Amino acid sequence: MKGVNKNVIEITDTGSDCFERAILFVRADKAGGDTEALRTRARQYIAGLRMRRKMLRNARLWWTLAKYGSALAAGGAITMLLLKI
Repeated sequence: MKGVNKNVIEITDTGSDCFERAILFVRADKAGGDTEALRTRARQYIAGLRMRRKMLRNARLWWTLAKYGSALAAGGAITMLLLKI
């Protein structure tokens, strides 16, 4: 970004096997604060991204298990009804 003065935080340890670094642009109203506090918040943000990805993966797993489990239960109930007739 030529000619633009921005405060930037670069995270080199993302904890990801796909991404080697992350670059975060600090909002102008927050830039005058404590730099160490900004770095800490940046690390927490990146850690939160990893946690969301894990939670999403677990949510997909549980959703898939719920779908197949309910289909299995419905099939069993229909089979029981047909065998009683």
